[in-house]
Amino acid sequence: NAWKVVKSAKCRVITVKGKAHKRGCDKIVLPLDLTKETREKVLKAIEYAKRFNSTIHVISVLKTDDEFIVNPIKRQMKQVKSFIEKSF
Repeated sequence: NAWKVVKSAKCRVITVKGKAHKRGCDKIVLPLDLTKETREKVLKAIEYAKRFNSTIHVISVLKTDDEFIVNPIKRQMKQVKSFIEKSF
């Protein structure tokens, strides 16, 4: 169900594992791709992480070995990691 909501939502969605939830989050999983919206996601993740003293885990899922796709994602992951580290 969560996947359907995340996939079809026109707005940002935060999913929470479990039936009970405390205020805030310990871990934030931040999926990245090469779209412009990714920059907005990074800023929001940093905002939430600062507010709740959370750790950000950046991920990207690729279904190819094509260097023209893999290399830009790797560069972006490094940039995002650096940006996040400098923000704290």
